[in-house]
Amino acid sequence: MTQRESLALIAALGQVAQSVEQWTENPRVGGSIPPLATTSVAADVATEGTTVGMVLTVTSLAAMQDLLKDNPPSALNKINKEKLQAMAIPDPQIEAFLKNYNYSPTEKTLPVEALNRMGDVKGREVFIAHATAAPDKTVARWMQQRAEMMANYVNELGPGDIVDVGDDPLLLTRDGVVLAVVPTDYLAWSEELSQAAQRVAQDIAGRSDVKAQAIWSEGEVDPVARKAMEGRGWEVQEDVQLASRATGEDAQGRPGLSPAGMAATKVAP
Repeated sequence: MTQRESLALIAALGQVAQSVEQWTENPRVGGSIPPLATTSVAADVATEGTTVGMVLTVTSLAAMQDLLKDNPPSALNKINKEKLQAMAIPDPQIEAFLKNYNYSPTEKTLPVEALNRMGDVKGREVFIAHATAAPDKTVARWMQQRAEMMANYVNELGPGDIVDVGDDPLLLTRDGVVLAVVPTDYLAWSEELSQAAQRVAQDIAGRSDVKAQAIWSEGEVDPVARKAMEGRGWEVQEDVQLASRATGEDAQGRPGLSPAGMAATKVAP
């Protein structure tokens, strides 16, 4: 499966995940989860060599549908705890994460499952530590979406580990690229983004395992932001569809590099 095919597949399957969240958050609406068989993915990306990956991804989404609709919040908490323990996350960190009620039961389950799908990668405890610190629902949703983007990258495009760089959980690919995945519709240049890029630059200076840095935005990148980031040595990609859209919410107003980023005052690059 090529990168283009993988990203197209993820984007199409995301529409299924969106319906799951809408149903699980409000099961009284009287609707039903649309059958996966009706999702028109194959017509867009089915080429030689894609069938196995497609079946595995659809199977994973089907399992997530069943998990969310068949278990009450208390059961989901128990399942999430057991999965995090299997990842060797310390119990105090697990308890702190599960008690952060800025996450809905679904928003706790999705990142845990995303980290689980990443397999035996290093640094999953780094992500949970940052996710635990989410001070409000906006940041919680932001962290949930980032976990899904990271998992989809690792499963569809290539292996990587989670590293704490610039006080942020980023991916470090096997090729030595520090990758920031950004679930936002529009990445603007801001003081916050400038400072975040500076922190990353300071942290990776002199590291032999880092060869390059990249930022992938799910939406459009402001031309000023692109010029500024590229001027600082970042590879910038936009319209990268790695998120599973499992939350069912409109993406309007979602943050840039962090939830404060979109509201920050723009600065000169």
